[in-house]
Amino acid sequence: MISLLERADGLKKESRGSESNQILNKHGISKGWENKTHLAIGYDILNKSYFETAELDRNDDDFLVIHGEIVMAHDEQKYMNALAKVVTGSNSSREILEIGFGMGISSGFIQDYGCARHVIVEVNDEVFRLGLAWQKSPRVRSSVEFIKGYASDVVPRFSSSSFDGIFVDPFPSAHDVQLFAEYRRVLRPDGNLAFFLQTTTPNNYKVNSENVLDIAVEMLRDAGWEDSEIGVENWELIVLPITEDCSELTREDAKSGLHDSLCPIKDHGFYITNITRKGDDRLST
Repeated sequence: MISLLERADGLKKESRGSESNQILNKHGISKGWENKTHLAIGYDILNKSYFETAELDRNDDDFLVIHGEIVMAHDEQKYMNALAKVVTGSNSSREILEIGFGMGISSGFIQDYGCARHVIVEVNDEVFRLGLAWQKSPRVRSSVEFIKGYASDVVPRFSSSSFDGIFVDPFPSAHDVQLFAEYRRVLRPDGNLAFFLQTTTPNNYKVNSENVLDIAVEMLRDAGWEDSEIGVENWELIVLPITEDCSELTREDAKSGLHDSLCPIKDHGFYITNITRKGDDRLST
């Protein structure tokens, strides 16, 4: 699996490990690639079992960092809020599936908007423990269940039409046709899917954004979503200044909290994705 952003932009970051760097260059692998045993983050190929047990390099109010890379950051709050509003539909009776907990930013907004049931899938051991602690916080007002594992393993176990909203923001940010098809299967009619979709802002910002959008829509179509469900014309693009990962940052720098001082803050575009599941009997109309 190749992440939508890096498939579209052709971004190739230098790996911090020379062996991983050779593999990345040889095979053209980008962040978000995954097979049964390994996955690619921005700078390395990691064994999936390693990532499950990887320690947090940093966890504070500003950043969550694993293996030297930003998993979630405080500066994404506006975007997380917008996606949470999509999946809850401001309807407190909805049952929500969330892929990836991170810092709990999106989880908190989902609880603020209200839901009847909130299922969160998280693979990393330490982040999973943070989620269990967050589950006891006053902000949590509905039934919350945490499930340990990768989305590719967990989601196929759910029955069809199990949820009214699905929020997708795992790390690494990987999207593939099979998972998009599974999200459609487990989503009830009139339910909403929202997923993290980011684009950089190079000189030709309009073209770059359209490339990312085209690939996202192509993958959704291949997964069985109809254009009337995708509704890409309604996806709003917002621009936020974001602290980037950077090749100059070593693992030790990351552990010392130096993302703020060593890595640039650049404008990035974020699409407020909003896909509405229709009943199969209405798809031909």
